[in-house]
Amino acid sequence: GLLIFFTFVWPRDAARQLVWDVGAGRWFWIHAVQAIIFTGLAILALRRLAQASGDARALESSQSRQAVG
Repeated sequence: GLLIFFTFVWPRDAARQLVWDVGAGRWFWIHAVQAIIFTGLAILALRRLAQASGDARALESSQSRQAVG
């Protein structure tokens, strides 16, 4: 999808103004803040997932050792 957009749509989109040509407007900063916020939330969610996954593996490992022993 991105390849098609940047190849066919973007070069012919005369209404789209580039940030370095016109400066950063309100919409640019709204999207920049959204990207920062959701990046932080994604990092927190992935850290919790890794922790939960590690806890589940540790529990499985201890249960399998108890079953063998």
